[in-house]
Amino acid sequence: MNSENSVPVHGRCMLVVSGSEKGIEYFEELAGSCSLSVIRARSAAEASGLVAKMPFDVIIVNAPLADERGDAFAVRCTENSYAGVLLLIRSEFMGALSPRAEEAGVLILTKPAGKAAILSAVKLACAVGRRLFAARSTADSLKSKMDEWKIVNRAKWLLIGKLGMSEADAHRYIEKLAMDTRQTRREIADGIIKTYEN
Repeated sequence: MNSENSVPVHGRCMLVVSGSEKGIEYFEELAGSCSLSVIRARSAAEASGLVAKMPFDVIIVNAPLADERGDAFAVRCTENSYAGVLLLIRSEFMGALSPRAEEAGVLILTKPAGKAAILSAVKLACAVGRRLFAARSTADSLKSKMDEWKIVNRAKWLLIGKLGMSEADAHRYIEKLAMDTRQTRREIADGIIKTYEN
């Protein structure tokens, strides 16, 4: 278990944001049973800096925080990370809870809650975080392929328009040049665009 604010060795990491030392210690103990390293923060401001610097599997917000209620910070975490976000809030504050928290996908658990319920919620938040990361990786890969496809097509149309090639010939030209020069199709397409668009 890692209670220092350093990058964990194994990559599975939980950020615990709590205004109380007792709350942080409770979640550090719980993290041991989940095989998660723990990074701690006492305020939303401190935690925001950590979320910007490193990825987390799960972010636990034990509200209220030193500098805010906690629900707005939890929503920001869903917008700025792929972590599963768990917000623990006292039952008397549930009515004041921002509806945006649920809409943003924050898992909400009222306090006091038993250890088994909290452990289940942490495991669920970890699973949600892994799924979000996998979905984002797939989306990034598809976006990269679409960007390459657009650039290669633009280069093909330049070859068709400037050199009178057919679409099939332009395609073969780009593919062959990429193989012969050990460059990617995108690099070849970028070169064609630079040459013929100026």
